[in-house]
Amino acid sequence: MKALLTLLIVCLIFSSCRQSTKEETIQYTYPRADTVSKKVQKQIVQEEKVSSVEKEIIDTVEYKLDTLICENYEFKSTQEKADSLLKYFTEIEKYYGMKRLDSESKFFCTFPNSFAEMEELFGYDNAKGEAPLYYTPMVDRLTSYFSSPNALISYFENLNSIPKDKYYDKYINICVNGIWQADNIVAAFGFGERILKETEDACLFLGKRSDKEIESIYKFIFDGPHPKNESNEEFYNKLLPEITSTNERLGKLLTKSYKELISKDDGHGH
Repeated sequence: MKALLTLLIVCLIFSSCRQSTKEETIQYTYPRADTVSKKVQKQIVQEEKVSSVEKEIIDTVEYKLDTLICENYEFKSTQEKADSLLKYFTEIEKYYGMKRLDSESKFFCTFPNSFAEMEELFGYDNAKGEAPLYYTPMVDRLTSYFSSPNALISYFENLNSIPKDKYYDKYINICVNGIWQADNIVAAFGFGERILKETEDACLFLGKRSDKEIESIYKFIFDGPHPKNESNEEFYNKLLPEITSTNERLGKLLTKSYKELISKDDGHGH
């Protein structure tokens, strides 16, 4: 009887571990910077008490937000906003499971929502000098010129836990009317790579914008001092069939934007 009971317990543990590795969608509303749902609070506390083996199991679960509301993310200064964004980014690298998801929510809500705000945080002004996050860590950019070299922007580029509508609305907003400025302000902050990674979703939300906004984003992807170059041509030829097969209108706008841009001598054909 004792042996049978032991066998039953082992089976239950094994079954639980197998179920933990499946993708999990979390229903979660994040109304304020200092408030999380009771469900999230409970799971965070539980995760803090688990063993190292159980932590590995938690890391295999893909946590995603079902809902997200960014409210009360107002800061007294650009520096305060920069400090908060860097703090949440540091927490993301340190935490796991639901606690990481909580920090990703704060990171996303704090992240800029326009090209002008991106300049204020990551850019360089000839009169004012470098922005607060101008010198943040860089990532290996050898894989693609069209991904952001900035670690914080690169993390935003690859976020998967945020609801698609919220994520793409903000991503598109920061690219509209963007122009190349070297360093962190380049290649539409990796949006071209995101289109390749998630063509259907990216085109769904991009297609809701006006022709003028879409063209400005396309030009920002390829913008630079000399846009007529081999790297741009290769990336354009890679993007075009993927976008066109998903949305013909977006494909035509890509061709129009790209040809207009490379015809300009200064690289800023806006």
